[in-house]
Formats: sequence, structure tokens, C-alpha cells
Amino acid sequence: MRDENKDVMSGRTLSDNSRNERIFSLSLPAAVSGMDDRGRMFHEETRITAINACEAQCGLKARVPVGTAVRLSLDVPGTLLLGPPLKLFLAGEISATPRRKQIQSGRSVRIKLFGRFRLQPAEMKSPS
Repeated sequence: MRDENKDVMSGRTLSDNSRNERIFSLSLPAAVSGMDDRGRMFHEETRITAINACEAQCGLKARVPVGTAVRLSLDVPGTLLLGPPLKLFLAGEISATPRRKQIQSGRSVRIKLFGRFRLQPAEMKSPS
């Protein structure tokens, strides 16, 4: 018997809010910024490896504790459907980090996304 609350791609149990959300495995360039575990600001270029409306997953070298607020900036490539390349700005908080035994360079973290976002053309002209 299949558990309907399991995410097929990751095998983890989903919350009530994300039960019907599909998670997309992909690789998009992104920038993540926030405070690390020492209270210092960090800004890191990385790649988003999975995303849905509730959560994103990416690799981070910075040690960032669960509950820490972060900002994400994703480069969305242009497509026939979307048109020119876009820049997507999101915010969220770290919801899961690897166990100490799994820590390595570029460890994967999960980010619970807040509901607000901003989408704009990737190359905005500067005002004259």
C-alpha cells in the first residue's frame, strides 16, 4: 500500500500544505544570502537542485542553522513560453541541514519558502 503523503522524488513525508505540490528536480543558477552560524553575512553563488511553491533545495558551503532567514535570487532561462530570461527573487528560512556525519563541501540544505516573490526581466535597463 502506497503512502499518499510521501514525495515520490525524495521519499520524505510532506506537510499538509505541500502534499499536492510537485517538486521539480532541475539545476538553476542562484545566489543565496543571509547570516551564517557565526552571525556573519554571507553571499554565495550556487545552484537550485529542486523547487516547488513551498520549498527549494540547494547546496551551500556556509554553515547556516535551521530557522535562519535567507534570500534567494534565481536566474530563470528564457523559453518560448516565458519569453526572455527572468530573475526570480524569493525569501525563506532554512528548514533542514545535513547531519554532522554528512557535512561536506557544498552540502545540501532545504529552504522553506515564504509566500512572497518578485519576478523581473533578467537584464533591466538602468534609468537614463
